[in-house]
Amino acid sequence: MKKQQRKHMDWITGKWLNPPLQAQQKGEGLTIMPEMKKDFRIKTLYGFKFEKAPALLAK
Repeated sequence: MKKQQRKHMDWITGKWLNPPLQAQQKGEGLTIMPEMKKDFRIKTLYGFKFEKAPALLAK
């Protein structure tokens, strides 16, 4: 398996898809607090769909 390269991005330049309740930069990392029951599971065993989790998209 090929190792992926990580790229650092400026958190401010990204665009949020479903913004979290809170986002805080800590050093080179970003800590987020999402809302309860927010997830990206497309379909569960019971037929529920969740597509509302926060994601920071790079430009």
